[in-house]
Amino acid sequence: MSDSETVAGTGRQIVEIGWVLVGRMEDADLQAALRTREQILSRLNRVFPEFEWRLPLTMHEEFFLELQERVIRLLDVAGTDRDLRHWDFAVLITETPLVGQEKATPWAALSTALGAAVISTARLDPGVSRTASDDAERTRTMAQRIETLALHCLGHLTGLEHEGSLTNCMFDFQTIEELDQSQRFEAQQLEQMRSSLREIADQRLEEQALYQRVSSASFYFRSAWVNRRELLRAILKAEPWLFPIRLSRLAFAAVSALVILLMTAESWELGMSLSGVAASSLSAICLLGTTGYIVLQQRLLVRRLPHGVQEQRVIALVSIPVIVLLGIFTTFLILFAATLTVGMTLFHRSVVENWAASVQQIGLPQYLSLAAHVASVALVIAALGASLEDQRYFRHVTLVDEEI
Repeated sequence: MSDSETVAGTGRQIVEIGWVLVGRMEDADLQAALRTREQILSRLNRVFPEFEWRLPLTMHEEFFLELQERVIRLLDVAGTDRDLRHWDFAVLITETPLVGQEKATPWAALSTALGAAVISTARLDPGVSRTASDDAERTRTMAQRIETLALHCLGHLTGLEHEGSLTNCMFDFQTIEELDQSQRFEAQQLEQMRSSLREIADQRLEEQALYQRVSSASFYFRSAWVNRRELLRAILKAEPWLFPIRLSRLAFAAVSALVILLMTAESWELGMSLSGVAASSLSAICLLGTTGYIVLQQRLLVRRLPHGVQEQRVIALVSIPVIVLLGIFTTFLILFAATLTVGMTLFHRSVVENWAASVQQIGLPQYLSLAAHVASVALVIAALGASLEDQRYFRHVTLVDEEI
């Protein structure tokens, strides 16, 4: 909601979805995008009459596009427009083919953290001949497909999950034929969307006099609490527990460091000589330090926005470090478990006693300290490996919820 308010005289809350067209588009694609905007506006007003729906149109005709465009770059553009113009969501339309990570050529992608979606018309064209009558059918078909994708993205952005029914807008589409059969939301889905929209359309904190003079830290802490459901949704959608699988350089560096440390006598002696408090402190410091290093090194929080506090930014500003922290913590747990298992099963007792000669008693507490030590050091090396990941790919892994 761009204002602090409901519509005068109606009591309806305002929900704004920015409709962003990027690049010079062919006439059929442009007409399809504009037609979709009108169709969605009409449908939302019909299904959710308690809200005042606005779909402001923004065109970036001069925006430079490559022959194939990465999803995360366009999502960043949409997210930036959303924050600058104080929209609730942003949907970006382009005719340039998208390049994804999970799918080679997706139709669309979305990010809960950025509150944005991107849709490409490149693979939505029915491919009919371009006579006058066929052009009309081509535009109608593309508009219907764009509408289905936009509604699917809006469903995810308001907390819906995939459904098994082919006619449901939240079906996990795999073919263009499936896309053409989507028609509706179920009543329970609409109610869930309605509940989320009420929270989203509430007056923003920066518009309330009570919060206009508080510190930035207090403002964002309060914003994080108010938006805790959206934050949790953004974190879960990112699936940070899959970081060790998705980030190959991080995984390779971590495993390499683990193997070397387990084959080094000094590592065993130092690790087993640590007290429980020292091992726990080392683990906590390494977890927080590597998280901060990766966030800064990958420039995950750098965006060109005006100064000043803004509730809309809180989801990205809070969720990104938390997502990275959980991904790093998952890596730490894997390293810890691997060290403990290998150390207690593959290394003979006499070898361990020889390597950790200064340790008077060797038992489970010492193995736990060793595992914490090895996992912490390997985690630092893993962070160096993660810093070598392509920035756009890392942002994609952190921010993109789904490619459709």
